[in-house]
This record gives sequence, C-alpha cells and structure tokens, in this order.
Amino acid sequence: MGERFDKALRMVLEEVDPALLSRMRVSNKDKMYLDTQAGRWMLAHTYSYSRIAMSYVMKLAVRYNMHVAGAHRHHHGVCVAPNGKYAVELGGAFDAARMGYLHDWTNDMPEMVNGYLLIVDGRPRLPML
Repeated sequence: MGERFDKALRMVLEEVDPALLSRMRVSNKDKMYLDTQAGRWMLAHTYSYSRIAMSYVMKLAVRYNMHVAGAHRHHHGVCVAPNGKYAVELGGAFDAARMGYLHDWTNDMPEMVNGYLLIVDGRPRLPML
C-alpha cells in the first residue's frame, strides 16, 4: 500500500527552504495550498478531469475562488478563469508510450502531454510551452 498523500508530499519537500514550507498547507487527501503574492493557490492531483482542456481546473478556480493547478492531466496549459483566477493544467510526468489504454484500444482520450509548473511572484510559468 502507498503512502498517504500528505506524508508522500512531505518526503518530496523535505529539503525545501523552511520559509517556503511555512507558506504551504498539505492536505491528507489530494491537494496542498500555497500562499503567494498573487493570492492562494490550490495544487491538486485530482481524481476527476475533463476531456475538454482547461474546463475542470477553471471550474475548481471558480468553486474555491483561488488559483488552481491540476496535476496528472492529459492537457498542459494556463488560462484565466471567469473570476480572474489562474487555472493551470500541468500535464503529467509519465511515458505515454507505455500507457496501453491510449494506444491499444480505440478511444477518444486527448493526447497525453508532459509538463510542470513554476509559480513566480504568485504567477504561473509553464516552461514547457
């Protein structure tokens, strides 16, 4: 059995600057929060997603009234939600060639994209784009 989300994330963040860690709050579910100069961010590894690029993270940004970055996505991009909050799809960190359900079976899944996010002065930067 795997580690709980909060414990696994704390292991990954073990060597991060304590000043940055003090601005983070990690949930034991699927998300963490980061306080920045441009407002609070929810960084989530969501259970759900949409085949329509950006739609799910925009819904979350509006629902929680904060900037949202969703990881483990098919898409990779950034937009501004109707409430003025950033909504980001991070893509993933995977080898799409090894994901049989994308290649072996007829499907309408979006193309898998790798990516990551930097948050600089509270604003999203997607170096892969």
